[in-house]
Amino acid sequence: ASRYRSAYFETFPGVWAHGDFIEFTEHGGAVIYGRSDATLNPGGVRIGTAEIYRQVETLPEITDSLVVGRPIDGDVEIVLLLVPAAGHSLDDNLKNTLKTRIREGASPRHVPKHLIEVPDIP
Repeated sequence: ASRYRSAYFETFPGVWAHGDFIEFTEHGGAVIYGRSDATLNPGGVRIGTAEIYRQVETLPEITDSLVVGRPIDGDVEIVLLLVPAAGHSLDDNLKNTLKTRIREGASPRHVPKHLIEVPDIP
């Protein structure tokens, strides 16, 4: 019970907070933007992005990364955007190293569907 209370009532005492980000308009309506927590839900399994970041950050070949969920056919695919360190590129060898590191350090369900090299993370 205490875990339940801390998960949902600790952010705003006495107010249920479950991770959805919404904005109320001046006319009394609401705009729902979606989840604001760092949890993805591919195949109905909750995946914390911190678990993926923890593995990526062990590799000096990567200087920055961003994990996002891509909605597809009623599900979510995990996409990992990566900024390689100077002198490195996201070749097949580095992709395989990343996938292995994530699989062994987190779980097979944490392995992203897509790994994409980007020049920078805003």
